[in-house]
Amino acid sequence: MAAQQEHYIVLIGSPLQVPKPLTFPHKVTTIPPLSPSTALPDSVSDATIVVTPAAALSYDLLKSSFPHLQCIISMGTGYDNISLPACRERGITLCNTPAQNIPAVSEHAFALLGALKRCIVPSHALVAKGEGWAGMREVLGLFGGLPRENSEEVVAVIGYGAMGILLP
Repeated sequence: MAAQQEHYIVLIGSPLQVPKPLTFPHKVTTIPPLSPSTALPDSVSDATIVVTPAAALSYDLLKSSFPHLQCIISMGTGYDNISLPACRERGITLCNTPAQNIPAVSEHAFALLGALKRCIVPSHALVAKGEGWAGMREVLGLFGGLPRENSEEVVAVIGYGAMGILLP
């Protein structure tokens, strides 16, 4: 029986680590996020798998780099930062992880509701400009008075999909 190929996994700007144990021989390298002016380190040119949350993998980059690349994993739903024509031409499998961020997105939606309700962004802008609470006699008048309390409001979730079901 032939030995399994050892894969070289490169995590580009990934906040996560590769889960263990993987069922195939592999080695892993993590590099910081790429910017348009950042060249790929030569040490990652032999990658067979690239995992990234948002690295821009352009047509030119994919055509000129990673000669052994077999798979790109985009950490999230979107993959518009990765050149599909280059993947097709080179036979690179492109995967995304559409349900990965559902809990975080639903929590973020709820946090944004609270920030909107409590005027966090305009209040921050006042403080950042040096016009904070000390120099103002009536801050509440700027924002239409006191916000309602949660017990005085009704929030409707339109859509009861994967994210809507997680909202409290």
